[in-house]
Amino acid sequence: MSFFFAKGQVDDSETLRTRLEVRYPFEGFVHHFWRNSREFHKAVRERRAPDWGRGDIDPSRWKSEKDHSVWANLDYLARSGSQASMDFYELPPWNAVQFNKAQDLSRLRIVPVVRIVLTTDELCRLLDASEPIAEALEGTIGEIES
Repeated sequence: MSFFFAKGQVDDSETLRTRLEVRYPFEGFVHHFWRNSREFHKAVRERRAPDWGRGDIDPSRWKSEKDHSVWANLDYLARSGSQASMDFYELPPWNAVQFNKAQDLSRLRIVPVVRIVLTTDELCRLLDASEPIAEALEGTIGEIES
């Protein structure tokens, strides 16, 4: 599961200056990102701005000058008016195992990965686009875990 974020090139409307891929394990996407964002998603959807033609733009097909990829498995979503942010973190699997063995919070090391600053509307678009993926994965994740 991947999220992609990009910054457009100022002088070329169909080229990206940078593109960042935030890779998420399927379980983290469903159990943390999706399930924990239901009330937040509802709130941003209710206050969504008019589309202003944004739906006609598809930057996923644009070339990028620079690409970068990181892993994350935890997140924090926030908004204030028309501004929003997504903070991504990594809880390394070995660290989760150590915590489970010792049940000691002092051993927990959550590593900040990246903060994405975007509009509330773009965050709502991302959550809307995540919905069919999350619904399709929920059944699959349950089968894998049992």
